[in-house]
Amino acid sequence: MRKPMPLWIAEVRKQLAIAGKTQKDLAEEIGLSYQYVRSLLSGSQQSESVQRKICDHLGISIKQINTEEMKREGRI
Repeated sequence: MRKPMPLWIAEVRKQLAIAGKTQKDLAEEIGLSYQYVRSLLSGSQQSESVQRKICDHLGISIKQINTEEMKREGRI
């Protein structure tokens, strides 16, 4: 059984779609390689600091996302 997509990734993808931007656009805007951003947003790599950087750039509340993730997993 596949693990559900982390909520922060789903929210980043949603915000990019709303803004009409691509992962490549995001990578250029925050100064990272497209390949690295793609691997983060596919879930194959993890970096809490880069997650924060991406979410801050897109105006996404990490605290809210983490709370929702914990609710989904039944931890709160």
